[in-house]
Amino acid sequence: MASVGGLGAVAMSLWYGWLALILVIFGGVLGIWGGAKSEKAKSLRAGGALALVAVIVFALGLQVELLQGIGISSSAIYLFGSGTLSVTGTSIDYTAYLSFGFWLALVAAILMFAAYKKRPVEPVMAPQPPPPPPVQL
Repeated sequence: MASVGGLGAVAMSLWYGWLALILVIFGGVLGIWGGAKSEKAKSLRAGGALALVAVIVFALGLQVELLQGIGISSSAIYLFGSGTLSVTGTSIDYTAYLSFGFWLALVAAILMFAAYKKRPVEPVMAPQPPPPPPVQL
């Protein structure tokens, strides 16, 4: 549901929100598992990919929903913007933006990819020095 000033709640299809939530949860679990287990580095990359896909799915789904005018207007509303809607002779100001949850999911994806790249490597053993030459008498 979306609240539009003075008009109350407007029904929206939020399938993309639920899909993004599921993808972010699975991505987070894979990221935690991959960070805890050194041999599971691929799960860090998979977790980052799932979180990134979740961000993209949510942004695209919301934009498609907003472009349809969310059932109150024929005007298109964009993810980042503000303006005035004219509904039944009444002008309503709006502001649209993505809130902290979206940005937090994006940061989580970036951190998982960074953690995958910065995995600790096995230390290389320095070669042993050659034995001292035999002493001649």
